[in-house]
Amino acid sequence: MNKLYTYVNHENLTIDNLAQFLPENWKNILGLNLYSDEKLENLSWAGHSNYGWVNLSTFDLSSYTSLPEWLGLSKNGMKSIVSKFRYEAETEPLIWNGHQINIDERTKTSLSFKILSSQSNLDYKCFWKFSGNDVVELTISDLKDISTLIDNHIQKCFESEFEKITEIENCETPYDLGNVNLNIDLLTTTN
Repeated sequence: MNKLYTYVNHENLTIDNLAQFLPENWKNILGLNLYSDEKLENLSWAGHSNYGWVNLSTFDLSSYTSLPEWLGLSKNGMKSIVSKFRYEAETEPLIWNGHQINIDERTKTSLSFKILSSQSNLDYKCFWKFSGNDVVELTISDLKDISTLIDNHIQKCFESEFEKITEIENCETPYDLGNVNLNIDLLTTTN
């Protein structure tokens, strides 16, 4: 589960910042993200009386107010985080028959060209260099198998992103936002 926070004014009972991960450093506090939730809730120890960073999934914000657009802007920020996590999951290396494949545009383009150029030759074979300087002779069937592995993995990453975005869209409170797991679970990365 991700820990999302927002910055609040306890005296005015206002939410003064969007939902976000804690910054590593903030104003005069180094290592902000290393402090306990209890310490972060009241920053008077750092010279910020009546202010604090609160965990959206545990702190009761029901008596706090925010700008009307707070929820929508926080959702947009969370969707950007999910998109970043999806891209990271999408580009994780895959394993095909014990060989590591980097998922980048060059790999996908090379695979497509090799498959297209071999369409008229069922006996087509080529050498493919995997990660770690692993060179293997591949058949057209092998190339198609690798391509399917990559396509399925990428599609599952996008489906997972869509599910997370739908969950974010359905949030109605800061607490709801704090309970969304933003991570894109790494799906099967081997064939």
